Amino acid sequence: MATPSGLLKQRYDIADTVKYIVEGGYRNVALQFPDEQLADSPEVFALLQGHLGDRARVFILADTAYNPLGVDEVAAAHLAADCVIHYGRASLSPVNSLPAFFVFPKEPLDAAAAAAALRPAIAAAEAERRRTNSAATATNAAASSGSISEAGAGAAAAAAATAAAGFRAVVVLVDQAHQHKLQELRAALEQSGSGAEAASRSTSSSSGSEVALPPFVYAHITARSLRPAARANAKVAARGCGSAAAPGSGTGQAAGDGVASASAAVAAGGCGAAACCAVGSGTVTEQPGAAASSRPEAPEGDAAASTTGGGCGGGTCGRTDVPAGGCGGGGAPSTASSCIVVAPDSSGPSSTSTSTSMVGLSWALPAGAARADCLYVWVGPSGEGASSHTVLQMTHSSCEWLSYDPATASTATAADGTAGGTAGGGDVQRGVSEETRRLLKRRNFLVEKARAANIVGILVSTLATGGFLDVISALRRLVAGADKKSYTFLIGKPNPAKLGNFPEVDVFVMVADAQGLILDSRDYLAPLVTPWEAALALSGRHIQADDYRLELADVLDFERQHSERTRQAEEGLALVSLGNLGLDLASRGGGAGGGGGRGEIVARNAAEYLALKRSYKGLEMPATGAEPKPVELAVEGRAGRAAGYADEQPAERNAAAW
Repeated sequence: MATPSGLLKQRYDIADTVKYIVEGGYRNVALQFPDEQLADSPEVFALLQGHLGDRARVFILADTAYNPLGVDEVAAAHLAADCVIHYGRASLSPVNSLPAFFVFPKEPLDAAAAAAALRPAIAAAEAERRRTNSAATATNAAASSGSISEAGAGAAAAAAATAAAGFRAVVVLVDQAHQHKLQELRAALEQSGSGAEAASRSTSSSSGSEVALPPFVYAHITARSLRPAARANAKVAARGCGSAAAPGSGTGQAAGDGVASASAAVAAGGCGAAACCAVGSGTVTEQPGAAASSRPEAPEGDAAASTTGGGCGGGTCGRTDVPAGGCGGGGAPSTASSCIVVAPDSSGPSSTSTSTSMVGLSWALPAGAARADCLYVWVGPSGEGASSHTVLQMTHSSCEWLSYDPATASTATAADGTAGGTAGGGDVQRGVSEETRRLLKRRNFLVEKARAANIVGILVSTLATGGFLDVISALRRLVAGADKKSYTFLIGKPNPAKLGNFPEVDVFVMVADAQGLILDSRDYLAPLVTPWEAALALSGRHIQADDYRLELADVLDFERQHSERTRQAEEGLALVSLGNLGLDLASRGGGAGGGGGRGEIVARNAAEYLALKRSYKGLEMPATGAEPKPVELAVEGRAGRAAGYADEQPAERNAAAW
């Protein structure tokens, strides 16, 4: 459905887009639209070209080559584009060769109704968490009451009080299409007017008693624009990352050598448009390569320390509320009202918070809090087709979840004429969805299939994600280390018909960003696994519910650690490597016929599969074992069309037609 003309400028951020193109000096600009927004593309094109005039040429891309959530650099390169304007939801994976600017959708959200549904559900989850922890603490205390001394009574009581506490934080994850309503939702959740105290208190309808809630942490869009690693590093080297970096542009840089200068800029006095974002939460508007992708809850030692004394509106830079346009939103210093700060735990040994970036969202947990200590609240589409919700729940499946779908809630409200949000959180779904649980069970099975595979196909499903070539090289090394054969395929968008042409491949490893992966491959001849699952299978490990990952950068870290462990094991005891391979010896030979005593023929590469297992081999030649045939002179064949050859009589044609 097309957008009314009067709303196009606001919905598609025409002014911000023109500013980005002009300030960047881009001449050829590609517009990438998702299918649901193609109806608006001609009018958006006309508006942009009218504002730009002769300063730039704008064109619309056709169907995307790979995942529509990623930047289509392949299609943009056909007309030598200087940058890509991406519309709709985006994975915000690091770009490879072209800078990109993102315009996110703006879908309706009734913030008051959402808060009315979520507040009692959060209070009920907090009360249940406290009851569970209290019961566990009482059981442990009773079991150890006879063996504890009076000197340790105080410490035991303190430990019991800590264990009986509820969640450390409530992480509110709002879909990209509803991010424009985040401040309204925040005000409604915190019952605007009571400040921080109101944010930490609500009423549990189940017991009627007031329950103190943990602090709210709000996830924001990771970036508004991205740059390739080479360009970002060049800009950082040229002018550093501080208060003088691109004033008014709303973009910043975070390259390896720029972190120190960013830290110095923040410590010297305040948020310098990019420094705060680069040091605090890892949220930047120009990400270098694959290294900018944060893996889930990295160790505290890897997180950047929060800085105080300047920062955003007098707060710290280790925050969770970074506007989509960067810190300060266009270069202006952020105000205290727009910068939500996670208060450090003064009682703990460290005030460093843990940052996470996933599905285009970034957030930071309070100091000392693990993700299992937090309650995760999702506001956005859920169920089949909601890739962001699925990825978040699969990587945080051991955590407590509350999911609120505004589309489902509005439908229910329209049906019964009442607003959602009853005492039990009528429109709120508790826990991990059944679809996600089914997918996780299937993933465990596919890891075992990959472990027993002999021929591995590496399926390249992105050409624009930064670092994808490094991931392919890492997978090849892992396959070779497991004594298997790998082949690399580049076939565009995969489907069962395309991959069915390669029956010799036992399993395909799909190299793509997290939201571009095919997680349900039941229609394919050979299963599709993610790079992380392949790394686990090839190293003899299994999926752990609290450590399941989908980001490409995690595979590089895993491969480096695995290589180091393998090297140390080989130096100490060569036989240890036999256990690390985790091979199914029965399928690798060792019996009559090479099939472990079952008479099964095992092909270790495509050539062996063609010679030993494929029933149809095409033309028989001496190279395939056929007897040489005598030489014959060439003869003239039939002429004409198949409907009627020249040498056929009319009667023969009629008989053939019938």
